[in-house]
Amino acid sequence: MAVTPQQTVRLSAATENGCSVYSDQDMDETKMQVKSTAGHVYSLLAINMSAVPLYLFVYFKKSSEVTVGSTIPDLTIPIPTLGNTNGSGVVWDNIYGMTTPVATGITVACTTSINGTGAPGTNACVVNLAYK
Repeated sequence: MAVTPQQTVRLSAATENGCSVYSDQDMDETKMQVKSTAGHVYSLLAINMSAVPLYLFVYFKKSSEVTVGSTIPDLTIPIPTLGNTNGSGVVWDNIYGMTTPVATGITVACTTSINGTGAPGTNACVVNLAYK
């Protein structure tokens, strides 16, 4: 359909139905509940500001159902290092509209070992997660 001078087209910002964002600039081995109900994970950005590899654990459960180091995570994401504190990271983005559904909640934690132990240094693990 061609737009004629008699027609009006109005554009407006879409502020409804957007994602919520969880952000933590000092993620560590203490579990953090992002969401306590069912939903979807849309994207994730994790940055390692330390000189050692880090491991981000994502649990599709409420924090009350998680014991870091014992509960098997739904996602284990190694966050690489550059061998210094310049920062290196991982991006998981939902560019094609596919999301990861979660049944009861979203909980996250970050450690220095793949078995879920060891505290990262202060401000070593930066995490941003978009969810609904």
